[in-house]
This record gives sequence, C-alpha cells and structure tokens, in this order.
Amino acid sequence: MSIQMNQSINQFSALQLLENKSFFKIAFVTYSSINLIPIINIQFFTRVFLVFFALWGAAIVGYDLFVRKLRNYKPILLMIAFLAVCLISYLVNFRREGLTNIIRLAFSALSILILFLNDDHSPEHVKWELYRLNLCYSLVTFACVIVSLVFFALNIHFEIIGRIGSTVRFGFLENRLFGVFSSSNIGGSYCFASIAAVLMNRFFLGKDLSKGMKRYYLANLILCYIYIALSLSRGTYLSCSVAIVTVLLLIELPTKLLALFQNKILWARIASIAASLLLFFVGMEIVQVISSVVPVGVYNVKAAVIHIFNPGWSGEEPEVIDFVRIETGKKDVTNGRTDIWKASFSLLKGDLLFGVGSSDINPEDTAYIESNRLTDREVQILDRFNGNSHNGYLQILVECGVFALLLFLAFFVRCFIKWLKSYPRLRQDRGVWQLSVLLLAVVVYFLANNMVETNFMLMGTNTFQCLLWVNAGYLYYLIDRTNSQTNQ
Repeated sequence: MSIQMNQSINQFSALQLLENKSFFKIAFVTYSSINLIPIINIQFFTRVFLVFFALWGAAIVGYDLFVRKLRNYKPILLMIAFLAVCLISYLVNFRREGLTNIIRLAFSALSILILFLNDDHSPEHVKWELYRLNLCYSLVTFACVIVSLVFFALNIHFEIIGRIGSTVRFGFLENRLFGVFSSSNIGGSYCFASIAAVLMNRFFLGKDLSKGMKRYYLANLILCYIYIALSLSRGTYLSCSVAIVTVLLLIELPTKLLALFQNKILWARIASIAASLLLFFVGMEIVQVISSVVPVGVYNVKAAVIHIFNPGWSGEEPEVIDFVRIETGKKDVTNGRTDIWKASFSLLKGDLLFGVGSSDINPEDTAYIESNRLTDREVQILDRFNGNSHNGYLQILVECGVFALLLFLAFFVRCFIKWLKSYPRLRQDRGVWQLSVLLLAVVVYFLANNMVETNFMLMGTNTFQCLLWVNAGYLYYLIDRTNSQTNQ
C-alpha cells in the first residue's frame, strides 16, 4: 500500500467519500456482486442499499462537476451520446415502462462516469484500489461457489419466487450446476471474473503475500474451475475460449517455448493456444467424468424436479444421476435462444431508429400486440423471459434503436484502436503489459458473453456491467498513462 493511501485512511473524513472514488468503487462492485444472487436480491434491504449507492454516486458526479470542476469526459463522449439516445428512446416510449428504464439507465451512467473514469492517481494508488476490489469480489464468488458445490454434492434443488414474480431455480438442475446463481452461465461468468481477479492479485498486484493468501488464491482458482466444468454452460465455454485466445495471442511467451519453435512466434502462439484450449476442455471433461455419478442426496429436496427435467424417469427415485446434459442431441445449440432472438427482432416492426423502449410484453396489451403484428408464440416468449433478449447487442437495438447500438459499438472500436496505437509503448514495461492483457481478457469475455446474455447495459445495477466498466477503465488508465509518460 502506498504512503499516500495510508495517510488517506488515517485522515479519513466524510469529504473523502466524494473525493476518493476508491471507496465507492470497491463498495459498489462488492454490493452488486452480492445483489445479483437471487436469494439475496429478493430481500428488502438490497433496495435500501441501492438507493444509498444511487445517492452516493450522484453526489460524487455532482461534486466533480460543480466543486472540483473536473469535466474531462472526452474518453467517454461516445458513451455519453449513447446514454442520451437511450434517454430519448425511453422518453419517446415512456408508456413502455419509461420510468423503470430511465432509473436503470441512471445506474448505467453511474457505472460509466465513476467506475470507468479514473482520477489522476499514482500507479501505486490504482494498484491498491484494483487489488482490494479484486479481493472483495473474489471472496464473494468464493463463498457462492462453495455453497453451490455443496448443493451439487447433495443434489439439492429448489425454487423460489423472484422479486419480479418469476420462478428462480437453484441447485443441481437440468443435469448441470446452477448453485446459488440464477443460471449456469451467470455462475460461470462469476467464476471466470474471479479467476482473472485472482491471477491479477497473485502475480501482478499483491506484494509479500502470506502463505494463507497464496493458498486462498489457489483454492479459489481450483473451485471456480470446477464450477465452470460442472455448469456445462456453452455460453461460458465460448466466452472463456475467446478470452484464453486473447491472452495467448498477446502475452509474452516463455523463452524456452520460443526456442522450441526456433523463435517462430506465430507457430509458438498457435501451439500454445491449441494446447491451452485442449487442457481447458480435457480438464473439464475429467472433472465431469469424476462427477459423472452423483448421489441423489441425503435431503432429497423436491425430488419431483427430477421428473420434470428427466422425461425418462420411471417414477422411482434413481440411485444415481448421470452427469450428461438432457439437451444433448437437440438441434438448437443455443438452448432456445434463437426463438428469443426471433421474438425480440419482431418488435423492431415498431421503430428501428429509436427502438420500442422496452422489450417486455404484457399479454393483456392487445392494442400494442395488434399494432406490431405479434404472433401468439412471440408474445408468449417475450412475456416468459420478461423482455430479456439474451443478447446484449440485440437488447440495445430493440429497446433504444440502431443509433444507440452504433454509438455503443463505436466506443469499444475507438478504445481498441487506441490500444493498438499504444501497443509498442505498453510492451516496454513487462508487468504493465501482462496486467493490461488480463484486463483486456475480462473485457473481451463480457463482450463475447453478451452474445448470449444481457448483462452489460440497460439492466440496472448489474455485477457484470460493473466488472466490464471497472476493468475497461483500468485498461484505459494504463494506456493513457503510458502514452502521457512517453510524450513527456
């Protein structure tokens, strides 16, 4: 920890809650990671904390604008334009849950304005902040994974009614592990982000780590990997593969590996990518084989669920459950998402330019359904998934229109171009370069994962939205600082 940070804590005052965004970032990301767990999210106290963070975040933005006169919003002008277009869309379509959508958009704005933007702190301060943020997040995930694996070991599965009235399932279902998460892909994404956070802390941010911390980080890596293997989430597997390829295309390869390929870097990278992906999937296969026969469980909570998800159940409680997906052999590898995407696309009959405001459908709103020529099947699907398109890009297009989607994509294209221009300078410092590659891998993971989920925008306070903007913000900070040092 830097001397400045020690002094900052020793001289703590309420004003620092506005001037030092580190406290907000660490607390908000930790809260959002807890709040996304459905069994906690339905509790009233989470709404109280949501209001608290909204007021705290708004106070920070106001203090920066009007007191500190910090208005360096140039890096996020495209995102400000994106937020403005979304706001216009929600106002134009106000009758389509306009107020709820605007509140969600406000939390997205806070994530961008506070989590992405970093003040001109010293590198030591930023490392201190990122280390503790990663540590808090990994601890939450570690606890969730332990409980989830206990559910798996005992084959516990049950349902609750969520806050919006929909049924939320927990435990070992559909012959894959949900655990405490609302879906296996959500749990897998938690675990991937925790693995990345642990790697950053263990090898690039932490100094003089105790044996206990090193053991904790190792246990976190192992248990998160086991959860990913047992989740059987194709969305997680795809996103992990993209992230692994990203890392191995960019990270500095060991000299012994280069020597093995006679310093032919391209072949060395191809071999490392192929070997890593093979180990990743073979390792998961081994975990699945070891766990291929799962006891029904001592408690046998709601054993009837087995009958619902296993049509071959004879009526007697089986002694074992084979760890093989029920969906194996289905033609739709998207697990029903193509139907959701088609139904969401059907809403674009309304307004392609500014969207329809909300992709949720009230089956009793016959006037809206008839005006948009929606079929009964499309209404049924949209109502069942509460307007969640299970594709973040499609969600933006449907709700806020083509201009919003183009601005969103343009922001990340611009950031990528900036990163490419900084590539030679970033590589001059090996530690900074390796850390930047891990940060980029997290960003790439969530951008890829949102092809099958809606987690990074327009969904209110969301763990993955926070993680995307936090990691993208730190990556941008490293790029900007490296460029400014080179120009001096």
